[in-house]
Amino acid sequence: MVNYAPMEKPAAAKDILAVYSLAYISHREHFSGVIDYLRRKNNWRLHVCDPDPACGNGSLFRADGSAYDGYIISLAGADGEMKRLALGDAPVVFVNIDTRSLPQRTRNASDVWLDNMDIGRIGAEYFLAHGEFASFGFVGNGDGQFYNLERAKAFGDVVRERARRPCAVLEDPADAQTLADFLSGLEQPAAVMCAGEPAAIRVQRAASRLSLAIPGAISLVSVDPVASGLEGSDITYVNPPFAAMGRAAAAELDKLMAARGRRQRREIVIPVRDIVERGSTRLDVVARGDVERAKRAVLAALCQSVDFDLVAAKVGLSRRTLQKRFRSVTGETLKSWTERQRLADAQARLRDGASFRDAALSCGYGSARALTKAFRRFANTSFRAWRTSL
Repeated sequence: MVNYAPMEKPAAAKDILAVYSLAYISHREHFSGVIDYLRRKNNWRLHVCDPDPACGNGSLFRADGSAYDGYIISLAGADGEMKRLALGDAPVVFVNIDTRSLPQRTRNASDVWLDNMDIGRIGAEYFLAHGEFASFGFVGNGDGQFYNLERAKAFGDVVRERARRPCAVLEDPADAQTLADFLSGLEQPAAVMCAGEPAAIRVQRAASRLSLAIPGAISLVSVDPVASGLEGSDITYVNPPFAAMGRAAAAELDKLMAARGRRQRREIVIPVRDIVERGSTRLDVVARGDVERAKRAVLAALCQSVDFDLVAAKVGLSRRTLQKRFRSVTGETLKSWTERQRLADAQARLRDGASFRDAALSCGYGSARALTKAFRRFANTSFRAWRTSL
């Protein structure tokens, strides 16, 4: 048990138990909001409990078995202690805790939630604004929490409405083969949103085993870096305002204690607005690599009619996606670039003394007339004027 008292507290101070695991980034940010509120409260004595039995701080009650004066719970304790707390009358604020399995109080308890619909919408809108995707998928955390369903629903609704595409959903990615089949079944390039970092890390690893590039074949967005932040450090994520949640939870607990059991249960929903872009969605970097591979494939086939479907297949993209990426990087179409390279090749052969007809046929033009048209279209001059200029 950790006690937090930044200043000398009066003897009549209220003992508040905050149930957190400060090993998690999200919990540390929650807790910073609680501490921020605590600085304005001279009559709170804050205790911090990690209910993980491995930490030795499992109990939600004092040593004598009595309840604390108030609770902020952001990590569920043992089922028996959670049920006992719910059946009691101590003021309690649950932060992102699914309490459906607990006895439901109508007073002296409140819930603070992230706006999970906001989270799903932000993920979908980010994808739609940052690329052209052939398919969309959503992967849950597999923990049975209802927020997975809310995030998946909002994500899918935006995708269906704005992109006119279906959204495939995998609720539990724990089975490696099921996850591999799910990812393999998505048409590439695919946009995949995960309900949380644990699911995102599983997707990242599965994609690596399948040789699916992230980003490229798959662009990946998660929700928040809940653990050390190192495993998923290259994953773009929706960034919930956790500190605001902590402040809201502390303020609500203050009101519950002031009401002395008369305050009706409330649900406080915190809006989400921010997204942090990282490597898992940086399509501009991937696009440049795709364009360079496409250019090499085109140049290798320049002496004949270039099959753009075959070029796209060599790059690992659909023709439509390759065309869009090529234009976004170079500012021109793949076909236009190819014709300019073909003309440059023909001009080099003409400088070396090749006849006009031979230069045309050896560079993939169907006839000398086609080369004449290429001069006018891509060199803005005639062959004769070009030759004179030499």
